[in-house]
Amino acid sequence: MLLTAPAWGQTAQAAPLQCKILVDSIMAAPTTASPDARPNSGWVPVTLPDTWADRWPEEENTVWYRIDWRRDCPALAGKPGPVALTLNRIIMAGEVFINDDLLWRDEHLSEPLSRSWNLPRYWLLPESALHAGVNSIWIRVSGLAAFGSGLGEVRVGDPTELKNVYTSQQWRHRTLFTVNVVLSAGLGCLFLFLWLMRRVERAFGWYALMSLAWVLFAINILATSTWPFSNSYQIARFSTIALLLYVCAFCMFTWRFGRQRFAKLGPALWVVAALLAGTVALAPAAHIKAVTDFCGLVVAFVFSRIAFSFNGTPGAPGSRIT
Repeated sequence: MLLTAPAWGQTAQAAPLQCKILVDSIMAAPTTASPDARPNSGWVPVTLPDTWADRWPEEENTVWYRIDWRRDCPALAGKPGPVALTLNRIIMAGEVFINDDLLWRDEHLSEPLSRSWNLPRYWLLPESALHAGVNSIWIRVSGLAAFGSGLGEVRVGDPTELKNVYTSQQWRHRTLFTVNVVLSAGLGCLFLFLWLMRRVERAFGWYALMSLAWVLFAINILATSTWPFSNSYQIARFSTIALLLYVCAFCMFTWRFGRQRFAKLGPALWVVAALLAGTVALAPAAHIKAVTDFCGLVVAFVFSRIAFSFNGTPGAPGSRIT
């Protein structure tokens, strides 16, 4: 069952439960004292998914989310059916309570933060933790505003239906990327072997380097911790540099495969990439988001104006709770 609640009191039918789930409020507040303590003030209504940098751009620690909901069931001879909860992402790490009972917690809630930003979750809520009236889901989110920290989609409802939702999310967010990384690594090794056997085919070598760089970048999507790095900023720097290397190798492979040679453009591409990589590596943490965003614009420009220049002319264009 998918719940949406941009306004208080919106309902959704859960046929297997023979109940309506009423969402009374969805609110968020930054911590004012200990991050382990739920805020007593500062609560504001929000919609999910939510990014707190839009509201608290300087918040660098913890924000709490509170979802108040209740079951509106007709008179039944027995007890209401089970209730499940799904959460498609927490950016970066967090813990979940149902009323005052801890349901789940990430391993690291401070730097080096755990990485739940691309890791769907599914729980069957214990009936002993639910109340007859209003129930509260408390979600603590630890993160950094520079990385768009916040809370993703939250769904409450029939376990069977939400299990299917969770399976679909797991496939899109994890399995597809795992398959992509494995295939890229395999193809990279194959083309590296072909290049070592026949060095004159330089396109094979560039394809191998491109595949390796992509694997290094894509691992960031699957990683659940910052290891082997000591904090979230370091892994962001590493991923951005890997992306720059991928773009350069992709351009070189494309040009070699298309039998094009750019005597000046090729070296210039590597010089620009080296300057950007140095900037990413040395930029202060306070400016890392601006630097990585700029690198993203450069990557988009390269792909749109250079990588597909095959005509020999450089730069030619060739229930959801909300």
